[in-house]
Amino acid sequence: MAIRLVESGREFSDGDIDEIKGFLSKLPYSHVDKLYRIERLPIIIGDYANVPHNLGGEMGIADDFYHLNKEEREFIFIHEMGHNFFNSKDENEGKYSSIGLPCKREDIEHLSMIQWMELGNWELDPRIWKTIEKISGKKDKYNHLMEKGKNDHEIGEWKCPTESRILENLFDLAFRYDKYFYSPKEEMADAYALFAADKNLFKKYAEKNENIKAKYNFISKFFEENSKGEIIFKR
Repeated sequence: MAIRLVESGREFSDGDIDEIKGFLSKLPYSHVDKLYRIERLPIIIGDYANVPHNLGGEMGIADDFYHLNKEEREFIFIHEMGHNFFNSKDENEGKYSSIGLPCKREDIEHLSMIQWMELGNWELDPRIWKTIEKISGKKDKYNHLMEKGKNDHEIGEWKCPTESRILENLFDLAFRYDKYFYSPKEEMADAYALFAADKNLFKKYAEKNENIKAKYNFISKFFEENSKGEIIFKR
């Protein structure tokens, strides 16, 4: 497969490319195959890297990404690959973009994002939700999550119970349960990155309780395939 490099910011050095190859080598080839374009940008407001919401195939990397240490770069890059994988999966297998809103749970229960939200017992803070409901007219957490990236207000409305939290304080850019923008989809991408970067650490936390173990098992099934393939970068 070929991944196109677009250099709208600084150029990718040979070392940068080798590092990205190393990050991608930790993922099944079928996940890497979902990525076809990486663009380096001078700045991404509020992010070091990102993928388009609810779409797969592209990733943007800000110049500031290379101010982070390697552990942080690896985690963030694979976190974005997690978004890319699950976005692609929910679109290609779940026909995400064709689902009209408002919708019912039974219309969307097959989507990864919905399964993860329920697995982690994520709920909406009732006090904050009242404000959002008045503005948006949305009636429940299912419709709210489906519009993530479109009309998401990101004001701390999502709450994950303490006993369901995988871990905290891995470093400043991971598992940020206390941040206003953190949501089930962000935790799912963090869990994906943790499994790829340090499966044994994730497994250690999974032994704490059944809630975390269920999340570990959910992610691990996507890594059972051990496909390999050649990755080529093209400018």
